[in-house]
Amino acid sequence: MAGYYARVDLENALGRQTIKALFDDDGDSQADEAPIQANIDNASTEVDAVLAGTYSIALPLAIVPSVVKYAALDFGVALAYRRRPDVAEAMNAKSWSDHREAALKKLESFASAFMRLPPSAGTPTNVGSVVVDDSNRIITTGADGQDNGGAF
Repeated sequence: MAGYYARVDLENALGRQTIKALFDDDGDSQADEAPIQANIDNASTEVDAVLAGTYSIALPLAIVPSVVKYAALDFGVALAYRRRPDVAEAMNAKSWSDHREAALKKLESFASAFMRLPPSAGTPTNVGSVVVDDSNRIITTGADGQDNGGAF
């Protein structure tokens, strides 16, 4: 999996020194590529898990909208701090769970259709409407309240 963000995005979010501290597993003062790629893959999978229940699109996304990239990056920061809580504590950073909660909150905006992906992703599956007139209630599947099988 290519992932929804690149190493440079994670470095820009956390800083190179922090990346070294979080991802230097062999003690050579260089961030190791394998755990960084695992971070990117895991964070991207978290995003896909939320989008899969909301959008009927092929995942992983071939073209990544910026909003998806930054949501995945939020998860990436959380996962980075989770793997080395000692580093996060030494930096007086928020706990990994605080970062994860912030990422989830952003993604819940997509799940509730408060925020939406670009139109190419389609209409979220949970978007429909109820139209009430003076007589009967009509449940429609159209996001605009117009589609009820032609009887409206």
